[in-house]
Amino acid sequence: MLPSRPQPPQRLPAVFSPYPSTDAPGLRGADLDRASERRGDADWVAGLRPQADWLPIWRYRCAIDEGQPQRLRWAELAAEPERAIFLGLRPDDGRAVFCFDASHDNDLGERLRFADLRGAVPVLETADAALLAYARAMVYWQRQHRHCGRCGGATQPRQAGHVLHCPACEVEHYPRSDPSMLCLARDPQDRALLGRQPQWPESLYSVLAGFAEPGETIEDCVAREIWEEARVRIHGTRYVASQPWPFPASVLLGFHAQAQADTPQVEQDELADARWFSREELAEGLSARRLHVPPPFTLSFLLLARWYDEAAPAPLLSLLPGPGR
Repeated sequence: MLPSRPQPPQRLPAVFSPYPSTDAPGLRGADLDRASERRGDADWVAGLRPQADWLPIWRYRCAIDEGQPQRLRWAELAAEPERAIFLGLRPDDGRAVFCFDASHDNDLGERLRFADLRGAVPVLETADAALLAYARAMVYWQRQHRHCGRCGGATQPRQAGHVLHCPACEVEHYPRSDPSMLCLARDPQDRALLGRQPQWPESLYSVLAGFAEPGETIEDCVAREIWEEARVRIHGTRYVASQPWPFPASVLLGFHAQAQADTPQVEQDELADARWFSREELAEGLSARRLHVPPPFTLSFLLLARWYDEAAPAPLLSLLPGPGR
């Protein structure tokens, strides 16, 4: 007798996450029409410049004053930026937004207030932080590709700054984001695996992270990094959310993972410590200020909060100090 044909698996209804998510991490959601289909129209782009807003990036720092990005107008520019980058159109009034590398302009560096974007995110509006992250990432990419990686020739901007062309060998270079995973591993007791990097304060713990390698899926990366950093084995993953991270050029992909109850072992120099935390241990440490976690705008915090808030009397955010937390 032939074996019976296996029945197809039951099709379950799809579960979709809301878009945009109300608790998505920061640096995303720039309120801008990128108008990518018009970047190749040089005359159209040039016509936008006189009425545009201009965002200077000085040595990878952003112009920020009193919690607002400092936008320059055409008349305030000493000269037309050599490698201006068109970012998009503001949806409210259609005004174009450009960014440019102002690192060589010492006068501008002294006249405006420039700040590290990572430290300024908590005082910025969500859309403004996302816009500056976009601008910083594009300026970084251009500076890193002034010469062709194939032949060494000088590159020239095209497509309103979104393509760098090498006239010598005809290669075109495009912006890249390096994929990196963040993962909160959960053991059978529903404890969270957190680690601390050697350069961090001793009280700061976060989820584990790592870059994807060539020929590797993100899921493979999650399993490999959790094992390499903490010697913990995982047997299931669930995607949670993502976040652009222009420090310098990454996109973070966040996961929760089902893990074995292995005892964490730190055998490499990437982590100084790794251990399991129950919700009670995390709450007690945060309340006593003996423990700290990444700030709320980060994907790391979102992964922690999604786990903690599932079975806690109050949200994780309520345990953090300071106005606005």
